Amino acid sequence: MNENKFQKTVNLKKPLKIDDSIIDKIDLNYEGMTGADILAIDMELRASGITTGFSTIHDHDALLLLSSRASGIIADDLRKLNAVDFLEVIMTTRNFFIGL
Repeated sequence: MNENKFQKTVNLKKPLKIDDSIIDKIDLNYEGMTGADILAIDMELRASGITTGFSTIHDHDALLLLSSRASGIIADDLRKLNAVDFLEVIMTTRNFFIGL
């Protein structure tokens, strides 16, 4: 089986209920993301009052929005993850973008 280097899966320690569905894993697919996505995230952060915008790949708000786009799960739902799962999702995203 050929592994897609643009896709990562995080198995959740505590499943997340979204509407009537139980999510036990989050698939992060970065393949379709472009520079336009990064710029849109920067604008979204600035519009929400974060004046630095997307200034670093280590910013949790930026990582949350990147993870949201990669997973197709809205950021508000990702915020409901158990703390351990939340950090695993956003750190998986960070590690992908810094090449780990």
